[in-house]
Amino acid sequence: MSLTERLSDMAIFARVVESAGFSSAARDLSLSKAAVSKAVARLEGHLGVRLLNRTTRKLTPTEAGVTFHVYCRQVVAQADEAEQHLGQLQAAPRGMLKLASPMSFGLAQVTRVLPEFQRRYPDVDVELELVDGKIDLVGGGFDLVIDVGEPSDSSFVARRLTTSRNVIVASPAYLEKHGAPQTPSDLVKHACLKGNCSQDSHWEFIGPNGSESVYVQGPFKINCLLGLRESVLAGQGIARMPSFCVGDDLASGRLKCLLDDFTHKPESIYTLYPHRKHLPSKVKAAIDYFREVFGEKPYWDEVLNNSQCHC
Repeated sequence: MSLTERLSDMAIFARVVESAGFSSAARDLSLSKAAVSKAVARLEGHLGVRLLNRTTRKLTPTEAGVTFHVYCRQVVAQADEAEQHLGQLQAAPRGMLKLASPMSFGLAQVTRVLPEFQRRYPDVDVELELVDGKIDLVGGGFDLVIDVGEPSDSSFVARRLTTSRNVIVASPAYLEKHGAPQTPSDLVKHACLKGNCSQDSHWEFIGPNGSESVYVQGPFKINCLLGLRESVLAGQGIARMPSFCVGDDLASGRLKCLLDDFTHKPESIYTLYPHRKHLPSKVKAAIDYFREVFGEKPYWDEVLNNSQCHC
């Protein structure tokens, strides 16, 4: 006798006891009287005890039946409670939202907008993991991932959230001392600060004469974008940075945008989650919220437009 069959028969038995008859239980459960009788007989055979005393006029539980009915009611009640709880989870955002993001984007942008999300959805607790490297959506048990760059795994659902532009920046103090490059080729004369990926040694530009790649060198290399930002702010050199990291610095004048006539390919930022069907309301609420606050034209790129930086 399978567990599924046993649980179903327990629910039927509970209804028989509560309605004091096979016919009334059958009506309540939309089953035939024969199916109800068979379910009880199956339980009695499995348990090896008589559960009901049957007479032509009356049906009552035996001593074993009374005891067993208590457990059957608990099983039915727990099933009802579980179903009700899941319905509540789907109806209104609640529960734990496990979220992951790259370290740089998470510190620069996600952490600043989460307080408002939790004000809107006070029944949602957030666990944010900032990852320095590739994010394992399934292995990490995440409900939702915000990632920078094109998704590498097509088995997940990916929704484009927003974009970020690469910009060439330096501090006013550095520019006062060393001057500003006028063309990409001028960068070879400057201290160019880099991250630790291979592409950081070759900066790609699109200008009036087409694409151009410049090999850059400098005295400092770091594996953290926010650390790179601090080095640029300190006047150590020129860096290529995503606009989501330096938008506020450009707006305030702490950094200056260079080579305005040359553009870079924008980078897309995505939300990733395991399945499209039966998406929990807490995940849907988070996706909609991040799309609202970041949007197709994120504020960090609007800053570039307002400061007339067209990188």
